[in-house]
Amino acid sequence: MLCIVKATLAKEHRRFLFATIDTTNIQQSAAELRFETLHTKLCTLFKQPKLSIVFEDLNGSKGIIQSDADVAAAVVHSSKFVSADSSSIVLKLAVEPQL
Repeated sequence: MLCIVKATLAKEHRRFLFATIDTTNIQQSAAELRFETLHTKLCTLFKQPKLSIVFEDLNGSKGIIQSDADVAAAVVHSSKFVSADSSSIVLKLAVEPQL
């Protein structure tokens, strides 16, 4: 299953493939994802040196992503909202520059 990130900074939107997740063991696959990889990709796309990253699920619940564990939790949580035959998980993120 593809893990796609949809990130927004102000009114700019970016989408990218973040990872491929093994659907037979989503928790283990998600645990292998790294915050630094996500943060670096977002900083590059938005041309910012450092960003705060906020995850929002389909119910409107929000959480700050600051670590590998936060990335894994966001992926696992998002996987609960997709059907069994879905080919992708979308992580909806809001990012803001850190001063």
